[in-house]
Amino acid sequence: MTPDPARDQRLRRAFLAPALARVAGLALRPFSLWTLDFCDELGLAFFISAKETAAPVELSGPEQLSALVWGHLAEIDPGEVDDHLFAGTWPLEVMKMHRDERLGTSVTAITEYIAYIASLIDAASITIRPRKPAKGEKIRRDPADLLHPAGRVALIWAVAGGQIQSEAQLDYLYRGMSLPVLLQCYHAACREAQLLTVKPGQKTDAKKLAAVKAKIDAASKAPEGADFF
Repeated sequence: MTPDPARDQRLRRAFLAPALARVAGLALRPFSLWTLDFCDELGLAFFISAKETAAPVELSGPEQLSALVWGHLAEIDPGEVDDHLFAGTWPLEVMKMHRDERLGTSVTAITEYIAYIASLIDAASITIRPRKPAKGEKIRRDPADLLHPAGRVALIWAVAGGQIQSEAQLDYLYRGMSLPVLLQCYHAACREAQLLTVKPGQKTDAKKLAAVKAKIDAASKAPEGADFF
């Protein structure tokens, strides 16, 4: 693999981040795996694309920034944030945050901080590339009705090595550990499982991929009446 000093530096810096980031006088909790669900719930286009959000984006750009700050402001109890999310009363709280005078003078610094964290997340992000089947290896397809756990749960389970000992541990991995660090731990777990991890969007030669896919598709075709259970 070609060395990437810039990526290596960002991976290191993820571990240097303080438990509470102080941005223009505001103390913010880490952007974590919970942050992705928070953004998805409120329809915020931070760290995930707008296409991935489940809720319609009802807030303007500045209001979205206020919402992100509200969800991570250290002076607000996380349980209080969850209560408002569950009850659907979060818009009122976001508007209160939006009118906070401190936010008006901190917009530029917060925006730069979000971009910085996004760069750390990008450096730590991976995707898993399927292995080329060995010659003569029989390919078994998963049944069409196979259910998978939520991606967030699968990631936490992998990082914890399948050993969730307490709700406190689960809460820390979900909400307390910064996402750039958690993703690096997930990467290590994937490599320990001998999975092929590559940068999202990174591909090998298109012709080679097409040839491998054709072989996999051919090997995966089941005879009539086949039972995969």
